[in-house]
Amino acid sequence: MKAGNIKTLSEFLRYCKMPIYFKAEIKKMRMGDTFFMGKIPSKYFCINGVCEAWIKKSRGKFTFYSTFTFLTKKNRPLIINHGDFTLKKGDLIIFSEDNCDVRNINLFGLVCRYLSFFYRNLSTDEWDDLYRKGATPLFYGVLLDSKFITRTGRLFKVNGKHERLRVNCEDYQPEHQLMAIVEAGIKTGNIRPH
Repeated sequence: MKAGNIKTLSEFLRYCKMPIYFKAEIKKMRMGDTFFMGKIPSKYFCINGVCEAWIKKSRGKFTFYSTFTFLTKKNRPLIINHGDFTLKKGDLIIFSEDNCDVRNINLFGLVCRYLSFFYRNLSTDEWDDLYRKGATPLFYGVLLDSKFITRTGRLFKVNGKHERLRVNCEDYQPEHQLMAIVEAGIKTGNIRPH
């Protein structure tokens, strides 16, 4: 499927290689909510760079963002990207003509496909470590409210009983895209701080 042919939210998620149940989470969003398609937090892994994609809901529209600053190959570009879309009845998705062209959709889909690849290739030790800490692996499909607290709770064992608790993810807010590019430039030696 080509990015220019996307007409529905389901097609958009299929293009990004994301699970179809993300559609229900995106439709549940309220104003100020953030939905992570995925995020590789450097606090869990010793990684130099940022790989994250998220959707933020504001009044009357959704805005998607993606950042990719892994220094893997010389010919793999660093990506910062954003665009707007609205949802209409019947699962229709309408991308804004002002700041969202086919290239923006392509780049967002590319970062989402990278995240999907990382998610599928996590080792069982990494899965267990992340679940023990109370985190969803790679923040895959995590819906946060405006205060960066999860909308749906996670089951934790408290005093021998399982209780559903909401997790505070304030330390894992999306990184500022320009800051991620500058940090990657410093690590490669292209930017020299004084």
